[in-house]
Amino acid sequence: MKKKTIWILGSIAFILICLCCMFFKIQTIEEDLRNRTRNALNEAGIKVENLIIDGRAVTLSGIVKSENIKQKAGNITENIWGVNSVSNNLIIKKSETPTPAKQQIIQNKLDQIIGLENIQFETAKEIIKPISYPILNKVVTILKENPNLAININGHTDSTGEPEFNNMLSKKRAESVKNYLVSKGISQNRLVTNGYGSSQPIVDNKTKESRKKNRRVEFKIIKEN
Repeated sequence: MKKKTIWILGSIAFILICLCCMFFKIQTIEEDLRNRTRNALNEAGIKVENLIIDGRAVTLSGIVKSENIKQKAGNITENIWGVNSVSNNLIIKKSETPTPAKQQIIQNKLDQIIGLENIQFETAKEIIKPISYPILNKVVTILKENPNLAININGHTDSTGEPEFNNMLSKKRAESVKNYLVSKGISQNRLVTNGYGSSQPIVDNKTKESRKKNRRVEFKIIKEN
């Protein structure tokens, strides 16, 4: 009987030791994961107020300046070895509408993006060519950095074809651009589409090169009164 009691007590002690070892091992793993996650975020210039580690699940919380930073923090954390899941609870700090001077700077950036190369579509269709995705991604970045801005997306065509068809096509192309921006996380409430057909050329339509310039989509900031 005495031996049996000793055996039972020994077994209990062994189990308790194992549980303690498991607990401290989990604590060590979580601490390592916390340190590596915070270091990776710091290297990217992102400061997260609260970093909660539960096993291999990571929860991010706090305030960041933009949607772009929030998504970047989530992507960085997801790619850290050992992380199984990420709960991105970061809150975007509300920002004031940019001043007229700041709006003009942003408008200049949008004009420069489109000025380098027009957004390209399939001939007589509203389907965006993949070659233009990088251009639109630059617009996405600007809009995410300035979450209180709304813009007009203005579609234009050259003078080839019937005016009625051109008006419809320019509107559809503007809608396609809007849909792309929405798919990248921009609220549709910030985007207004317009189709002007061939009514607003920036050059004459006499040559192939000039017609190419007139086939365009422009982004214009909607200014508050």
